[in-house]
Amino acid sequence: MFERHFLVYGVRIGLRLDCRALLDALEHDPDCAYLPTGWRAVDDHEPDAPVSVCYHLLTGVSGKSRPLYRVYAETNLVAEVRGLTDAGRTLAAHAESFVAERAPDHLFVHAGVVGWEDRAIVMPGASFAGKTTLVRAWLDAGATYYSDEFAVLDRAGRVHPFARPLSIRADSPALTRRVPAVELGAETGTTPLRVGLILLTSYRVGARWRPRRLTPATTLLALMRHTVAARGNPAHSMPILKQAVSGATAFAGVRGEARPLVSAILRHVCARSAKPDVPELTGRTAVRPAPLEGGAT
Repeated sequence: MFERHFLVYGVRIGLRLDCRALLDALEHDPDCAYLPTGWRAVDDHEPDAPVSVCYHLLTGVSGKSRPLYRVYAETNLVAEVRGLTDAGRTLAAHAESFVAERAPDHLFVHAGVVGWEDRAIVMPGASFAGKTTLVRAWLDAGATYYSDEFAVLDRAGRVHPFARPLSIRADSPALTRRVPAVELGAETGTTPLRVGLILLTSYRVGARWRPRRLTPATTLLALMRHTVAARGNPAHSMPILKQAVSGATAFAGVRGEARPLVSAILRHVCARSAKPDVPELTGRTAVRPAPLEGGAT
């Protein structure tokens, strides 16, 4: 049995494998697709600390002599799949959810995030709510990629990158492919940002973006609904959310397609900055980032 330890946002995770080839595949995977986003290997010289959860990736064969992989979290079977890639992604997704609930110094909010100038644009939403679609529209406009799943907030309310490949859905919501931001022509953020703009939107065919501005208190409650560990530990989540919404502008409203929404916001931002209007997005546009102070309508 081979074992490695990793730290992910302060949570120590163990991983045991019954095959050296699996360990080699994991350690030489260029995209780190088998490990949770934000991981770093624990150095052998670092002091021992309690492992919060230990995963087991075990091999076997099915009745048709096909490879079989089982993923366990401690003794609980998480998945039984036939492909190593599927096993790795299952392990990573389960570990990310585990870390989101237990990170000691960070708060995980379900949201898409991009960077615009020196501020973060946070778009809260549940799964299948269109976060990735909005993020892609912002990337086409020249924004920097931070996440299409979690806004990871530190105790000062700043957003850290959670830059796993984007989950691009095909015709069926059940079918997705992982696409690195670089393949979409976008840069990935590397430093934490203060929140500049929070957009709470829901999609409706043919809708026009007519937002209403939210108060800080209403914004905080809205973010709370999308926070992973909010109800279980409000003493941890509330101070962080207060820091995040402090100084940020928030809007809520029904939207139509993502690109017209982004164009409308950028036109308003540029108008407030006395810059020329931004054209409608028809592809990746070369837009000079303008400040987000004052929000958008």
